[in-house]
Amino acid sequence: MPFSSAPPTLLYENPAGRLLADSKGFLRVEWLPGSHDQVAVQQLLEQELGILQKTGWGRVLSKLEHLGPQAPETIDWTLHNWLPRAAGSCSYRWGALLVAGNEQAVAASRAVLEKAGSQYRIQFQFFSCELSAEQWLLAQY
Repeated sequence: MPFSSAPPTLLYENPAGRLLADSKGFLRVEWLPGSHDQVAVQQLLEQELGILQKTGWGRVLSKLEHLGPQAPETIDWTLHNWLPRAAGSCSYRWGALLVAGNEQAVAASRAVLEKAGSQYRIQFQFFSCELSAEQWLLAQY
C-alpha cells in the first residue's frame, strides 16, 4: 500500500508532548517543554503504546529538542515497564531520535537507550536532520 504525503495527523496531546500519525506509516512523538512532568510523560507514553498496538507500526520518530531531564523514577518506569510492553505486544522495533541542538538529551539518552535497545531488540538511531531520520525509518522493515 503506497503512503501519501499528507501532513501528520494529531492523535493525542498533553503537557509533555504530541503524538502524530505520519501518513508514511510511522508515529511521530514531539516532546514539549513540559516533558519533565512524570505523570504527563507516562500518560503520553501509554497513549503511544495504544497507537502502536492499534496501527501495528514498529517505527517511531521522536523529536527530542524540548525533552527535559527525566526523574530517575520516570527512567526506571520507562525501562522496566513501558519498553518491555512496547517491544512485546506493540512490536516497537525502530526509533529515530531527532536531537537538533539538544545535546543534553543525547547524552542523557544514549547509554540508557543503547542498553534498552539491545535488551528489547529495538534499534535506536540519533539524527540532527529530520529528513535523514525519516529516510532511515522508511528504510526499516
